[in-house]
Amino acid sequence: MTTLPHDQIKCRYGAEIKGYDPQQHFTASQLTVYWRNSQLPIIAAREAIADSGIDFKTKDPFESGILMGSTSTQGVEEEDFFKRYYETGSKRVHPLTLVHHMRGGLIHEIASEYNIHGPGFIMDSACSSALLAIGEAFQMIRYGRLNYAIAGGGECPFGITHWKAWEQIGALSPDMCRPFSKERNGTILGEGAGVFVLESLDSAKKRSAKIYAEVLGFASSRDAEDLTRPSLERITQTIELCLKDAKLSKAEYDYISAHGSGTLLNDVVETKAIKRVFGSHAENLAISSTKAMHGHLEFATGALELVGAVLAIKEGVLPPTLNYLSADPDCDLDYVPNHAREKKIKAVLKNSFGFGGANAVLSLKNYS
Repeated sequence: MTTLPHDQIKCRYGAEIKGYDPQQHFTASQLTVYWRNSQLPIIAAREAIADSGIDFKTKDPFESGILMGSTSTQGVEEEDFFKRYYETGSKRVHPLTLVHHMRGGLIHEIASEYNIHGPGFIMDSACSSALLAIGEAFQMIRYGRLNYAIAGGGECPFGITHWKAWEQIGALSPDMCRPFSKERNGTILGEGAGVFVLESLDSAKKRSAKIYAEVLGFASSRDAEDLTRPSLERITQTIELCLKDAKLSKAEYDYISAHGSGTLLNDVVETKAIKRVFGSHAENLAISSTKAMHGHLEFATGALELVGAVLAIKEGVLPPTLNYLSADPDCDLDYVPNHAREKKIKAVLKNSFGFGGANAVLSLKNYS
């Protein structure tokens, strides 16, 4: 992977997957088609499908679908092309450049490997994209459009142009991500992927599947206000809509997997929204942001964070909010600072809020 030029950037930290060898996962022919942004979610999808125990090749190919959150920004590979084109005078374009930009290859590879002919979508809704993909997959199964869905997202944001764009709006920390801490000064970008296999509860029970958690409700919305400033009103309403859809009382929730980006404004707005929705029960909620561990995966961040939330339910361990130093008067809830905590979890809320005012909230519960 190309190293970012340190003399051109202020933020020199990012959560990169070290030791990744694409040749262990893809053929030489496949590597001409799938750039790193697509490789990571394809690998995650393979792992999720293997873990599910579903043999998709024996299923009706039209009863399964694929929904992914991802961006058209190709990072390093795209910038290498521009460098060759403008600096060396090369006028040739890779014949699959258009496919790379369309991101349809990600859906194509998974569909081809597993003989899936149902609907396939790339969700492009900023930092809520992956959770939106998972939520919409849940809805499609709920209303009988699909029997099975593969949903999640992947991201690799380490191109210099993309990096500088994040720096320009003041969103990147020069040292580390400290969600909800008084000393927070921005987020840290990361790469990775998270993918789930969803099916109806009846279907999972019938085949004695390993059930990690039960999805109860979902809501999404648009602020339709400022492109970069989150709306307290819309976020509050989106959480309320999700809770209404899930049909659980607010007192039954005990953990929130927060968006918690580590930026000055976003963490305050999310805290205020939680307090507005849950009232006095907000003080009983455990809240954490895992971005301090894996970085902000942008379009895929909700999927990887949901992996953490689901495993918290399964293992009975709350992931901590790392790098927390001291309390901010405007962020005054229990953020599980610095150390994991054992806790039997009943119900979880997962928040994802993105640039452009794109909000997604998912509700899950412990299935036992």
